Amino acid sequence: MAKPKRPQRQKSGDRMLAKHAHETEIRIDYAVAPLTKLTRDLDHFWGIDTLVEIVPPEMAEKFGGAVAKLNAAIEAQDVDEVVKWVGVCMRGSKAMHEAALASGAAPASDEAWLIQADDKQYALLKDSRAWQRFQEKHPDIEVVTERELILALRWYRESRVGRVMAEVKDHFPQAEVINFKEDSLDGLFDNQ
Repeated sequence: MAKPKRPQRQKSGDRMLAKHAHETEIRIDYAVAPLTKLTRDLDHFWGIDTLVEIVPPEMAEKFGGAVAKLNAAIEAQDVDEVVKWVGVCMRGSKAMHEAALASGAAPASDEAWLIQADDKQYALLKDSRAWQRFQEKHPDIEVVTERELILALRWYRESRVGRVMAEVKDHFPQAEVINFKEDSLDGLFDNQ
């Protein structure tokens, strides 16, 4: 079962982006705006969609119910109910934040290994929950998560270059890839 999605502001009042939005849609969009900002701030602190994972299950379930009712109010285009449930969700978000702090849960960490390669700087994040905050602080550094690194390593090992390097390392254990050009391997596996 998918967890309920928190509604996000759609900028319905923007005549360029939503010139066909009706008054009710615009009012709902503006009513959701404070929750969108609070959610963004909490995601920035704890990591995206992390807060509900670090509070007691009863609290997370209660919040999920409020989000579901907010979604239903938005779907029904009931402005008064939207305003009511936005307030409930904001209070719930703040209560979860306080509960997580009180429990000693650690916020997302910006700690990263910085790697310089071929005139480009990369950051391997130790805590992937912090990618958004790290990227905002360091927009010129390409962020890589541990998961992305493992997937790239798996792809590399299964590629032609990876297979060649595995064979080379079998014969020369200290060998290291410095650089390669994909076309430099053309024809190498033609007879296999």
